[in-house]
Amino acid sequence: MVDFSIVMRLSLLKNIKRIYFHPKYVQWMIGILLSLTALALAYYIIESVYLPVVILLLPVAKPVGHFLMVPLLRLVGLLKYYSPMLIGINTNEKTLEIHNGSSFDYLINMRWRQRGLKARKRMMIYYLKGFLKIIDDLEKKRLPEDVTLTGISYFFSNKSARKIGFTEKSVGFFRKILFFVDYVNLFLMYSYSNGRLSFPDVSKLRKVEISGKKLLQSKKNIIRLLTLIKKRNEYKTIPAV
Repeated sequence: MVDFSIVMRLSLLKNIKRIYFHPKYVQWMIGILLSLTALALAYYIIESVYLPVVILLLPVAKPVGHFLMVPLLRLVGLLKYYSPMLIGINTNEKTLEIHNGSSFDYLINMRWRQRGLKARKRMMIYYLKGFLKIIDDLEKKRLPEDVTLTGISYFFSNKSARKIGFTEKSVGFFRKILFFVDYVNLFLMYSYSNGRLSFPDVSKLRKVEISGKKLLQSKKNIIRLLTLIKKRNEYKTIPAV
């Protein structure tokens, strides 16, 4: 006998994984539904749980809330995707914060069987393609050359960042606190990329920066590195959004 509850769950997961292949109105419906779920969970926790416990629940509640809110944040334009796994957020006219893809992006773009080395290679390709898209925006004057790209070098290794022209700086105390609040989320993604249980080390956190002008000058290096990775690993493109 068919268990229709399992069929419905599988259908829901399939539709979420293909969310950006659906018509816009369907994307908005799913995004709003997931966001309302996040708000309902947040309201329930705040109203029903003792305040000190709420604080202790933050490392779990934040990843869940972020996961559910990402589709809507993308649709309204608060998150700009330069590639399936490279996000840009304009904090002001002169600063573009770059971020690794969210746990939601991992769900729809990555595959469990690719965990470990294959995942890291694919992520690197997405990062480099994202930088080329940013360069395209710089060349077409959609971004000013004096813009500063800034991010946390954790999934994107310090060595790779230096090859492209990023400079490294120490991470402030407040940023480290945010790192701990988001630790569960980072732990899951970091373990996936390593193919085993791996605990992110806060001591390895580094802030990386590069100017738009310097990124433009690095275009040839980025293309060369991207070509090299694809050639070495015979990378096959899998539809991603």
